[in-house]
Amino acid sequence: MRRFVFLAACGIAHSAHAEVPLPAEGVWRFPASNGSGLTLDVRDRTVGIGLYTYDEDGDSVWYSGAGQLVDGVLDTDLSLYRETAPGVVEAVGAPREFRLTFSDSTHATLSFDGTNNIATEHLAFGADYMSGWTPQGLPAHALPDLRGHWLFATRPSEAMGLSSAYDVEFAVSSVSEDGRTALFRSIDYPVDGRPDALRTYEMRCAPFEASTRCDLVAGILPVESGDVPRLVGSFDPRDLSPNRAAGTDEFGDVFGFRIPADVQAAPQPGIWQIVGRNGSGMTLDVRENGAAVGLFSYDAEGNATWSLAQGPIVQNTLAATLTAFSGGSCLACEQQDPEAQTVTRALSLQFVSATRALLVIDNADPITLVLLPYGTGYVQSPMENDPLEIDFGPHPVPRLSGRWAFTQSDVATQREPDAGVALDFIDHEVTPADDGVHAARISARAADIARGLVPEPFNEQRSLDCGTFGGAAVATCEMFYRAVEDSEIDDPPAFESHAVGDLSDLSGTRYIGTGTGGLDATVWGFQLPTASDTP
Repeated sequence: MRRFVFLAACGIAHSAHAEVPLPAEGVWRFPASNGSGLTLDVRDRTVGIGLYTYDEDGDSVWYSGAGQLVDGVLDTDLSLYRETAPGVVEAVGAPREFRLTFSDSTHATLSFDGTNNIATEHLAFGADYMSGWTPQGLPAHALPDLRGHWLFATRPSEAMGLSSAYDVEFAVSSVSEDGRTALFRSIDYPVDGRPDALRTYEMRCAPFEASTRCDLVAGILPVESGDVPRLVGSFDPRDLSPNRAAGTDEFGDVFGFRIPADVQAAPQPGIWQIVGRNGSGMTLDVRENGAAVGLFSYDAEGNATWSLAQGPIVQNTLAATLTAFSGGSCLACEQQDPEAQTVTRALSLQFVSATRALLVIDNADPITLVLLPYGTGYVQSPMENDPLEIDFGPHPVPRLSGRWAFTQSDVATQREPDAGVALDFIDHEVTPADDGVHAARISARAADIARGLVPEPFNEQRSLDCGTFGGAAVATCEMFYRAVEDSEIDDPPAFESHAVGDLSDLSGTRYIGTGTGGLDATVWGFQLPTASDTP
């Protein structure tokens, strides 16, 4: 098994083997061990792990590692680290065996260091759960409130199958009196060409025949001849987490991603590294109404310590109280609740971008943090002329190969949304430009089937280019678009810029940009997990 030094500046080779569902990223808790928990950083099939708990003396300790998710099982080793000298971090003792077996996206059992069958579940912090919904014995907290802006995208089972994407704003929710059915209904959008008609989406969760599931259905009101409601996807309610959904339709897999309400404060959840400080860092879980931070470091004697903070992100900054705990029980010990230390610290976490942040504790000098680049192949050819490179170091370019879903709609306009597009990025190259600046081009071929167009074999091309264009002082990534009317065309139209974003808002699994050509709405992109038969 591969070992991984938590928060160290190293990468993990990408190996994909996917099954639906994926585990929900973020904070997980142990119902039987109050005060201990997990943070999972899910990057497609690679999952980073931070386990915070206590030793036999009740002192706080944390273990870390990463592994590949195979058939719903995450099996790897975790290590405990100690700072043996200033800036020197070494593993202490033998690696501990770690195994998480997922029953769904939000529930799993843990085997760790000889202790088996420890129940763990995704923590429901920051989300409003439907308290009255208990069909077929599912726990009342099983269904998160889905109201808000979502992007759903399909991943066909065939390698070159057509994809579709659906931009949905759930605005209304209701639960039946007997708690057997939950309904989420979207804003109704006018339909082009039919001024009296409305397009609507519904997520209905209820017992269907022998199973309990949630069906996402798209339809048009009023119904006319030929208007048939379309089943977008079916989801197990336990595979609906506050930020992501995993389901299926008749052609393959369907994934949903929540688009944050405050785009300007949308840092990437996961594992963050303190620049230049091996073995120390931060875990971050971001939800609709706030964020949770776990800070992992060492005390004066070099022993591993951890502390926690939680609060809302306001104007790109999280201001909260950082609290350490002690006196809790280890996972194999008799349960004993920990106590919060009376001495707390003030934490200020300012997000410069989706992948860069400044941390200030008790008014000390700022500490630079960057999202740890692992789990997705990164091109080690950083952009030049990056004004933040002095403080944060060079920013690597993620390899974006695979399927992505993009949307550029503004649901606040009450217009029929741009249904988005799912792109297959198939080529990747890094080349030096004429001025010596590295540029990355990832070419895509896609079918704009949202408009009902069937390509022969494709009817459009898009690419995402990252570089310092036109002598700009910041490294940007631009989405370019070109229509292809005929596959044998000799001189196709030039690419036109469709969206532009800062390179540091491109994390390898998510993209934030702004539309061009007069369309200044935010462009969002999410990477769809790799198909199980993809090498």
